[in-house]
Amino acid sequence: MVAYKATDYAAWYRKVQEDIVSLPKSATHTRAQQFVQQFPNALIQFSDKLEQSTFSRALEDFQRHPNFILRFLLAEWRDEATKKNRVDLDDIMRHSLERVKASQAWRSGQGEFWKRWSFKDIDDLYNNYKTSPEAEIELQSWFPQQFYGCDRDGYPVHYEMLPSGHRPELLRDMTLRRIVNNEHTLRFREPRLNPPPVIARSEAHRTPQSEDADAVAASDIECSNPRIGVTWVIDCRRLSIWQSSSIYKTAQAMIEASQQVTSQNYPEQGHQALVVNLGQFWGSMYNLAMKVMPAQTQRTTLCFASNQVLHDRIGWEQVPVSYKDIGAKKVSLTPEERSNAAEDVVPSASGTA
Repeated sequence: MVAYKATDYAAWYRKVQEDIVSLPKSATHTRAQQFVQQFPNALIQFSDKLEQSTFSRALEDFQRHPNFILRFLLAEWRDEATKKNRVDLDDIMRHSLERVKASQAWRSGQGEFWKRWSFKDIDDLYNNYKTSPEAEIELQSWFPQQFYGCDRDGYPVHYEMLPSGHRPELLRDMTLRRIVNNEHTLRFREPRLNPPPVIARSEAHRTPQSEDADAVAASDIECSNPRIGVTWVIDCRRLSIWQSSSIYKTAQAMIEASQQVTSQNYPEQGHQALVVNLGQFWGSMYNLAMKVMPAQTQRTTLCFASNQVLHDRIGWEQVPVSYKDIGAKKVSLTPEERSNAAEDVVPSASGTA
């Protein structure tokens, strides 16, 4: 976990707020920027509410990160009942606080999922989830998934290739791997890419991580563009119309897991989703599936017939060979790519990075 001792979170929140508020309207491109410009003191106010509240599980340092706070505020900005953005910050914070409390209860091990998964709580899952090398090969052959590098805007990129068959015996591991990855994004990826500014760190209390050249350089720039969430690359080249029934069953299981776990406990996880190599038939099917997904997922998902957008949004030099070459027979990282991605590997699990 990326951590800083003696972090002055209030100073950090003020820096984020001031930098975003100072942006001209023409430079506000993300929902986080638009939200803070509309509610200039939201980070400070909501963090105060969090500090004054009691949870089933105490908040950890990574949950005091500005990105974490913004995630839950943004998740409740839009009122899904009216399909409009809320305009009262107190109302937004009330809903956001309820959501954080529910998520902390889930993290502490409450709910049927933990018994079903045979893990005590989120720490147990994150630290102890493992797959054997043989199981990992089988899982990756069926449904390849991999974090690798960042896009042109500095967001982590997750690649996956949708399977053409249905493997119900592998759904548990697929779901758990996604949760572990979401957790790793909160604990490691986002803090690494969004380090605290110098004004929020005590010179005498920097950890070895904060002495990393990239972190120090990044910390000296303005905080006007919080990188929240990841870029998802969803490759559909293997989908077959002859396997429609199997594909539907897998998609249904993924949507159920997203609605019940991911969206509730990891809001704003997707910066953008690039669905590539999608033909006309599957484009229609995908659009139907998207209608039951959260509004934020719908807004940030873009569909493409080819994979050219990967060059536009990420850059070919940053795209793994197997996702760049649509004729690739083996979907896995090359030895060089695996070495480049080593820093991003989830500590407890093979193949989950």
